Amino acid sequence: MRATLALIALIILQAGFVTIRASAQQIEFDAYDYNRRLGQSVNLGNTLEAPNEGDWGFTLQPWHFETIAAGGFDSVRVPIKWSGHADATSPYQIDTTFFERIDWVIDQAQSNDLAVILNVHHYDEIHSDIEGHRDRLAGLWSQIGERYRDEPTTSVFFEILNEPNDQFTSTRWQDVMEQSLAVIRETNPDRQVIVGGNNWNGVSGLVRLRLPEEDRNLIGTFHYYSPFEFTHQRAEWVDGADAWLGTTWDGTEAEENAVLRDFDLVQNWSERFDRPVLLGEFGAYRFGDMDSRALWTEAVTQAAEERDFAWSYWEFGAGFGTFNRSSRTWVEPIYDALSPTSFMNLDGEPGLTVNDADVLSGAIAFQITDPHYDLDGDGQVTERDLDYWIFFSNNLQGDVDLDGDVDFPDFLQLSSSFGGVGTWSSGDLTGDGRVGFNDFLKLSANFGQTAPFQNQTVPEPNAHAFLMFAIASLLLARRRR
Repeated sequence: MRATLALIALIILQAGFVTIRASAQQIEFDAYDYNRRLGQSVNLGNTLEAPNEGDWGFTLQPWHFETIAAGGFDSVRVPIKWSGHADATSPYQIDTTFFERIDWVIDQAQSNDLAVILNVHHYDEIHSDIEGHRDRLAGLWSQIGERYRDEPTTSVFFEILNEPNDQFTSTRWQDVMEQSLAVIRETNPDRQVIVGGNNWNGVSGLVRLRLPEEDRNLIGTFHYYSPFEFTHQRAEWVDGADAWLGTTWDGTEAEENAVLRDFDLVQNWSERFDRPVLLGEFGAYRFGDMDSRALWTEAVTQAAEERDFAWSYWEFGAGFGTFNRSSRTWVEPIYDALSPTSFMNLDGEPGLTVNDADVLSGAIAFQITDPHYDLDGDGQVTERDLDYWIFFSNNLQGDVDLDGDVDFPDFLQLSSSFGGVGTWSSGDLTGDGRVGFNDFLKLSANFGQTAPFQNQTVPEPNAHAFLMFAIASLLLARRRR
């Protein structure tokens, strides 16, 4: 009997060597996949882009992040006035206490399964004095990049500068953008960086933008507030805005076509240069007619989603807000117009958990074609969608119980289910409906690893994996005996 067990182990070892080598390939996700992870987002406006947080009546608290996640959003864009918390002279040191506050924001977002965009916002001086501040912008990004270089690329995104304007022609912005991008790439070669054009990140600025061809970890962005007289009526910071009070947006054919023409220009840019797009800001200020605001918001959101643009509404809980912080309720006309539904949350319960993985693996096994399960946007529901969910939820292939470690309990669970039907939590890591040898392959590849684990790959064959298969074979043979 021992000889038989040894022979079985040897045969499976040899088969495992061939299979592992055949399946040793990188799990590839590109900028489009990362942009899908941003999904439906909201800006945390009027907070950290103020001269000091709280100056504009809004200080971030943990329940804000919990509310955003529970509301169905996938990510948050965080406008940050880094320039107001850094030295004016080289090396432009960023205040340690301020950095720690941003650390907290990242932690809050990640603990609520929200991706987060960090941008440089309200750096007012650079727009009128480019040469006097371009090195300082690069210096800020040198420090930001260094501090967050080890944060998961799946959940932390950078955005170089909000709304370049004034002295920023498209050519001058191109030059300054590439300087800061080069600094970011010194410490974050694989991180997704978001870049918009000049003219306040408008459509016209984006379509003139030329991103470095060799850098494919870039996402284009634009802001949309057209017609401006409607979205900014009575805005206190805009000269003459009081005269626009009472402007409505009725969803006429002409009004809708104006939106579609603008979005088609962006789509043409995206397709021409093969770049994903984030609609980084859009919204209508609180003095507008609510029915008009909701109608416009729905039209813009729909135009973005029809073109596979990620979007981030401006903003969460202030003048444009979709949430009333005083009553702690959603501003329903705006919230309903956005209709956020986190595409990563598949079971409808808070958090990204093993139940979501079970739902998705079951959908793949039963060949359900509902687009809800097509996470990677390729028009099919396949094993790659399960790989996508695991990767972008910052989990590991092989972590059956999703506790952050690929360890012996995962191995035991898979072994106990081997040969049977199941879902992710019973060991079906490929989504084929059964727990089999290929599932052992995925578990073995990461055995001993602890999440968060970035840029996952299926590694080359190694002796540890072979030992795993030998143990698995012996255990299974004993069970069958």
